[in-house]
Parts: sequence; C-alpha cells; structure tokens
Amino acid sequence: PGGYVLFRDYAEMDQAQLRFSEDQRLGLNYYVRQDGTRSFFFSLEGLSWLFERQCGLERVEARLIRRVVLNRGAGLRMRRVFAHCVYRKPLRCEC
Repeated sequence: PGGYVLFRDYAEMDQAQLRFSEDQRLGLNYYVRQDGTRSFFFSLEGLSWLFERQCGLERVEARLIRRVVLNRGAGLRMRRVFAHCVYRKPLRCEC
C-alpha cells in the first residue's frame, strides 16, 4: 500500500511513429521495425484504463512531454512525445 509506479515511454504522434509505413503496422499504435523489434506508442487514455481500471491504482500525475531533439550531424529535428505518469497504490483497499 502507498507504493508508486513511475511511467515514461513514447506517446502517440511521436516522430518515430509518424515515420512508420502502413505495412509496418501490427495494430493500433503497435509497429514492427526492420530488425523485427516491436514498438508501441502509448496514449494517456490507454494508460489510465490500464493503471486505474485494471490495476486499481490512483492517478497522481499524467501528462504528455513534448521535446524537439536536434541531430546536428545529420541536420535533423525530431519532435518527440512522451507519456509521463505517476500512479499510487491506495493506502486502504475499498474491497
């Protein structure tokens, strides 16, 4: 009781997601890279459903973090989007 889950991962509309082609799509926000590894891009709504409804945790914080990352060597600007959430296990169970 009272423990925390700290979560930060790629969110919907991240530049990496936008670069995937339709034939790399496996499902909603779920993609396969050329090397066979999988990528998932989270939504705040999906995380709320998972942590609050399925796990019974309380939301402390949930927001999107937007950053522009510059690769000076390649001359690229990438718009990154991260889902940042903090959830807490209730101190008392309402069971």
